[in-house]
Order: sequence, then C-alpha cells, then structure tokens
Amino acid sequence: LVLFTLRADLGDVGTSGRYILPLYLMCLITYLASVETRFSRPLITSRTISRILIFTLTLGNSIALHQTMRRYITGIDVIGWNLNKNAEWWWKVGPSPMTIWMLGTIAFGLTATLVLQMARVRVEQ
Repeated sequence: LVLFTLRADLGDVGTSGRYILPLYLMCLITYLASVETRFSRPLITSRTISRILIFTLTLGNSIALHQTMRRYITGIDVIGWNLNKNAEWWWKVGPSPMTIWMLGTIAFGLTATLVLQMARVRVEQ
C-alpha cells in the first residue's frame, strides 16, 4: 500500500498519495479489527490499544485533511492553522473551511470508533 502511494506521487498515475492515504487508514483499522489470528481473535482486542489507534489515525487523517484543504483554499502562499484566514477559493455562504475540517475529523474518528466496536461485537458473539 505504501509503495503504491509513493508510485502515485512519483509517477504519472494521475493522482497523488495524499488522496489515497486516508482511504488506507480506514482500511488499516478495519483489517486490524477483524482479521483473526491463530488464537481465533482479532489483532486488536484491548480497549486502550483501540483508543490509542483511533486517536493516532484520526490525528494523522486530520493533519492530511488540513494540508489538502489548505492547498486548495489558499494555495501554498499562506501558512498557519486557520483555514478561514485569506481564503481565496471558498464559497461566501455556508460553513467555513475550519468547520468543514472539524466535521471531517470528527466523521473519521466516529467511523473508526464504530468499525472497531462492530468488530468487537462480532468477536464477542
């Protein structure tokens, strides 16, 4: 998966790794929560490890989402965390860029949490 992403960045595949990586993160969560080991249980069974994984992957996805949004909202000439500042390519009516970023981060975190909870319920049955 990592090599494909690098290939997409380096070659003329027509896309970039930053578009593919968030999809890989959710696939990684799903895989780790559902694959059964030789002990007939998933790799992730601890609630603490689940929470650490969800937090880490959500943080990584949030940073990637922020960087992608920054690139398309202001270009690379504006530096900083406030996506609302100097927004060049955003609609005047509707939610602000920071609101969309936060909603995207929350949606990813909730989805990751649900995936792990559903996998845990499946294992307990």
